[in-house]
Amino acid sequence: DKLRTELFITGIIDDNSANKFIEETQDIIDGFISYKMETSYIKKDMQQEFPTITVTINSPGGDIYAGNLIVSRIKEMQDLEIPLMANGITCMSMAFIIYITFNKRTADKLFAGMNHSSRSHYMGYREEVRSDLDHSDYMDSLYDNMIREQTNIPEDQIEASRLKCIYYGYDEAVELGIINY
Repeated sequence: DKLRTELFITGIIDDNSANKFIEETQDIIDGFISYKMETSYIKKDMQQEFPTITVTINSPGGDIYAGNLIVSRIKEMQDLEIPLMANGITCMSMAFIIYITFNKRTADKLFAGMNHSSRSHYMGYREEVRSDLDHSDYMDSLYDNMIREQTNIPEDQIEASRLKCIYYGYDEAVELGIINY
């Protein structure tokens, strides 16, 4: 079988899209590990390079926990040194966090990105709502740190995104290092 070098994250991010991404990338990880074993005896400069895996993202966002599964897999692949590149089209909400997880990020001129705080449908007893809000603050802190590490978005914009949706077009995304390749 030929290795898939182009994957897609489209539509709402949910358990189905996360599981599909995990299944598709497992074949790539297995192929990369085989490649490393098969080429371990060949001099580096004589090895054929493992192909770059491009992940095109076109999503309005979705569930943060399903998104975290995708983020975790991307980080695992980057730790293995599998060459990855994200191609962004629409990267809103959780899809924005997934997009910035990639070290190489390119985009279409029609790129649309958006970041905001995590949300929930806070209902129930007061202590349950407080607990949900505390967890939301924790998740926002993790995502904010990822944004700081992966982009040049100013601190005031990161903080503002906790109060309202902050949108990014192509030119601004390039300027802020959201698109970096």
